[in-house]
Amino acid sequence: MAEESPNQSTSQLFSSAVPLPWLLSAGGVSALRTGARHLRDAVLANPSWLPRQVAGALAPAGGEGTYRAVLLGHSLDELADAAQALAAGEPSSGCVEGRIESQEDGGEVLFVFPGHGSQWEGMAARLLEESPLFAERMGQFDRALAAYVDWSLLDVVRGTGGAPPLIGADVVQPALVATMVSLADLWRSCGIRPAAALGHSIGEIAAACFSGALSLADTARVSMAWGAAQERLAGRGEMLSVRLPAAQVEERLARWGDRLVVAALNGPRSVVVSGDTAAVAELHGELEAEGIRTRKVAMGLASHSPQIDEVLPRLREELDGVRPGRPSLPLYSSFLGGPLGEQPLDAGFWCRSLRGRIDFEPAVRAALRDGLRVSVEVGPHPLLTSGVQETAEELGAPVTVSGTLWRGDGGAGRFLASLAQLHVAGVTPDWGGVLAGADGAQVQLPQGMFEADDDDSTEDAGSLRERLAGLPHAVRVTLLRELVCAHAGAVLGVGTVEAELPFRASGLDSVRAVELRRRLAAPTGLALPSTAAFDHPTPAALAGYLAGLLSGESGADAHEEAAAADVPGAGDDPIAVVAVGCRFPGGVRSPEDLWQVLVNESDVVGDLPDDRGWDIGGRYSAETTGSGTFIQREGGFLDGAGEFDAEFFGIAPREALAMDPQQRLLLETSWELFERAGIDPATLKGSRTGVYVGAMPMDYGPRASEAGDSVAGHVLTGTTGSVASGRISYVYGFEGPAVTVDTACSSSLVSLHLACQSLRQGESTLAVAGGVTVLPTLSMFTEFTRQRALAPDGRCKAFSSSADGFGLAEGVGLVLLERLSDARRRGHRVL
Repeated sequence: MAEESPNQSTSQLFSSAVPLPWLLSAGGVSALRTGARHLRDAVLANPSWLPRQVAGALAPAGGEGTYRAVLLGHSLDELADAAQALAAGEPSSGCVEGRIESQEDGGEVLFVFPGHGSQWEGMAARLLEESPLFAERMGQFDRALAAYVDWSLLDVVRGTGGAPPLIGADVVQPALVATMVSLADLWRSCGIRPAAALGHSIGEIAAACFSGALSLADTARVSMAWGAAQERLAGRGEMLSVRLPAAQVEERLARWGDRLVVAALNGPRSVVVSGDTAAVAELHGELEAEGIRTRKVAMGLASHSPQIDEVLPRLREELDGVRPGRPSLPLYSSFLGGPLGEQPLDAGFWCRSLRGRIDFEPAVRAALRDGLRVSVEVGPHPLLTSGVQETAEELGAPVTVSGTLWRGDGGAGRFLASLAQLHVAGVTPDWGGVLAGADGAQVQLPQGMFEADDDDSTEDAGSLRERLAGLPHAVRVTLLRELVCAHAGAVLGVGTVEAELPFRASGLDSVRAVELRRRLAAPTGLALPSTAAFDHPTPAALAGYLAGLLSGESGADAHEEAAAADVPGAGDDPIAVVAVGCRFPGGVRSPEDLWQVLVNESDVVGDLPDDRGWDIGGRYSAETTGSGTFIQREGGFLDGAGEFDAEFFGIAPREALAMDPQQRLLLETSWELFERAGIDPATLKGSRTGVYVGAMPMDYGPRASEAGDSVAGHVLTGTTGSVASGRISYVYGFEGPAVTVDTACSSSLVSLHLACQSLRQGESTLAVAGGVTVLPTLSMFTEFTRQRALAPDGRCKAFSSSADGFGLAEGVGLVLLERLSDARRRGHRVL
């Protein structure tokens, strides 16, 4: 597939139903916006113009200026709306905008072919219908693959009835290779001709095919044999992506021996662990409990681990007939961690590659050092763009990164948007095949419409800083919040997003986070880190971070400017209660409700709940004897203890089910706590806010070893007592102490004491303190019944001659604490 077909770049590459690109450029941002406004006015004044005619008229000068934009749309109205958004400087999903920063922009291109995990049901199915060239290439691979399988590649991609699902490695991997190579040919047909290629695991096969080092027949053979070999190990292993440096991960893995290994080094802080299913689950639980970001690779087996040794003899036999050639362009190998050199891509190479570690990051470093400055990830969904970006940031090498298709967005429109990203970054595509038949002779655009009188090349960032200068911090954050929400909405194609909703809950994955970072760079003028949207996981949090950077501050929490640990007299400073949040029996959901219960002397003890699956009738006994029976008929119970708004906190349903109700109630009550304090939790991200929680394990759910598929992987973090405090810190991004205290009945009081101590010593700037109890089973009732400690009516009768035991009850109570001097300085209300 290394050979190009005649007239690839001049024949029409896409059907007439796909979006059209309008190419705009100017010497400065002011001229670009003015020109977009003139273009919109001209289009509205000439409704008989065809979108393709306007595209043809714009194309000749569309790549000449430093400031560039590509408008994408199907109709004249859609494109006119995109022009209006560009003119107003507003985010739009129909506009890709950029600026050529230096001579290095638009440098040599590196094609990056991703590995397993980038696949998704229906990937590229739309492109089969919208691009004749892509369909032709996929058909060629389908015919080559027919020698090894009894199913049709095209049927698999389209999801045709009777075709195998895109699940097993023996189906996924050849389908991925075919899709990647076909996409690479489409890129090349649009004038994007790489100077080198780099593959990640199975992507190395696609890179070899695209370069001509493997024939189409051998490519089908290697990809099928690789997939079939791994599928024989399915169900015995897993792979887990971990956001930590490799050295830290390897240190953690030591106790598992060969059961867990680092299988891939994807970036400075991104590795993939591979190994036994149970061992991966243990590691996953530990990392989640510590708030470390992880993601399971959609594979269900342990590639690049010792488990592969079992299948290597047969794989070597199956690949014995592979006859590689010399590549037509330089290849970088993720197996070798650098240039391929003279290494032959024979059976031995592919066996060693499947068994060995993927050194993708070192290979990227080598490519960057060799001057490659544009990375195009060629696949159905980008997995490696953030790793490339982070590696470039650490190396200090400017780089432009782009994907090709996105998960759930696999048509020509997404491909053209990716092509547009390269165009506005300084790469020069050949738009001829995209705009075939676009005759602009019938369109007379206004003369000099991109030559503004006031064009001084002032960037958006300058005007934004002028608007923000002198404004109160809260107002700056509000304006930036609107900016972030609008740009995130444009990336997601939804208009805008909620400021307090986590990016993850809005659908912003790693590739879209990279695009959001790119879009925010122009109006802010900031070189944001590639992890910005993950380090600040809501629009509100990201806006606060931007506000700090634009004002010359570090971006850390604004509440901490005078909260150093050596504050004079801190040890004598009284501790103030800033807010209270609670839920108690009797429908108490606020401090006001609790006060009314006390004033009215209300009795909140009631019947045992009937919504928890308890065998109340079968296990109740008026006697204190009998294994597994209980004597108490009433107690103090919370209403709706099983209810939880998991989506609000960005928690998946499976994980929420595995979470102890005590953790759920702590999250909800802590949110109410900050609401009552008048503090936006997003502004506390990165702050030294401490969390001290009193909680006891209550036997919720199954043990980790007994968990079924519905909750497996979440039981450890869901039921471990130490996670109760860490869960709060993780959700809000606090960086103060997170301590769960279990001293039985004194747990809440000890937590309160530790929180006050932490504030006085300067460990924390704010502190959440309190306790929680929810009874998920009858175990406490049966155990205390055997000890003859329970009052049958569930009521304590202290200091009374009729005292006959105590009553069990539930509740959650939290207080927000602060040193009094800090509370007054920050304007916080003191209770």
